[in-house]
Amino acid sequence: MGYQLLLNVNKKKGFLSMVPCVLVFTGESILFAHIDKTMQKQIMNDKKEQMKAEGKGFLKQSVGMMKAMGEFINLYHQKSEDEILSENSMNFKLDNNKIDRIIFKPVKIMYDAENQSSQTGGKLLIKANGEKIKAIHSIYDNNKAIKKYLKDVYGKAAR
Repeated sequence: MGYQLLLNVNKKKGFLSMVPCVLVFTGESILFAHIDKTMQKQIMNDKKEQMKAEGKGFLKQSVGMMKAMGEFINLYHQKSEDEILSENSMNFKLDNNKIDRIIFKPVKIMYDAENQSSQTGGKLLIKANGEKIKAIHSIYDNNKAIKKYLKDVYGKAAR
């Protein structure tokens, strides 16, 4: 459908709860596609059955299961806006002209004096209509392609 960017995030829902969500950037809006527990189970079961049918061993099945969500997200490239919005009652569309601020912070890797690494989780904040939408993610964005896209589309609203 020509979507320009897909981000896999965990959107904050309430005080301590999170819900997996795919953000589909269309150029004119952001579609929020929530992945509920039923969908997650179905994705994993489908992948498991596919791997078994292909005769994959336990180790390859384990790796395949870890990749399943990433592969699932790519299916959104083939879905229409209406399909995405009707997929789950929690899904919604946020038009770009309603967005006051969008802040994307990628995952950062830091090294200490002993060359031991640690990382900080990525964060996303969208301010629109007087509300804040917060999410965490595990996207590195080493080549700054996401930041560039957000700056190109949202201008000064992007940070």
